[in-house]
Amino acid sequence: MTLILTTIRPSEVLITSDGRSVTTQAGKVTAVNDDVQKIFPVPDHPVAIAHHGENILDGKPVGEFIATFISQQNIGNMSILELADELRHAAHSPVRRRLFDVRGESGFGLLVAGFSSHQKGPFVVEVFWKLEKEVLHTQELKWGAGSMIASGSGQKQIPKLDADRAVKGTIADARAYHAELMKAACEADVQNNTVGGHVHELLITPAKCDWTQAPTKP
Repeated sequence: MTLILTTIRPSEVLITSDGRSVTTQAGKVTAVNDDVQKIFPVPDHPVAIAHHGENILDGKPVGEFIATFISQQNIGNMSILELADELRHAAHSPVRRRLFDVRGESGFGLLVAGFSSHQKGPFVVEVFWKLEKEVLHTQELKWGAGSMIASGSGQKQIPKLDADRAVKGTIADARAYHAELMKAACEADVQNNTVGGHVHELLITPAKCDWTQAPTKP
């Protein structure tokens, strides 16, 4: 579930996400929530955490887990990579419990994106968990400036990324390209589309995080 698009420009990181969460039981859709927030800026820091895949950990929305994690960290003293290490450690047990509980095809991913005084330039780290044949696999990916990333199952519903369209033009060009790709995923001709709902988008600069499209207020 989810499509998250992340463009890392020399002085900005742009993150766009859909807002859909689909609940299934015995292979059938039982509930759809189109107002789920999946991008979470860190207060007073040019850093954000986003998630895709499962939307519940230990019986609560993932956003509650992220908010609790953020409140416990001294983020100003960490690089993006160090923050991702702490997040992976904190998330591993609840993610493992969730994936073994649902035993479905989805996995779970967390992205840490932004700027740190301990690291030159913008940086993004993604940590991903996937359960396959009773084996829990984890993966870590890292990107710097000049990259564009599609995360979540919705990446199967969009054309191959053309990073130059988002990285080399203006930020308005990047936003327009994100919107084009998100529209393609939301309107894809697939059964029980898990990408949709309220699209929200965050722009991170070395100084701060700003919503260019705010999430739906609870």
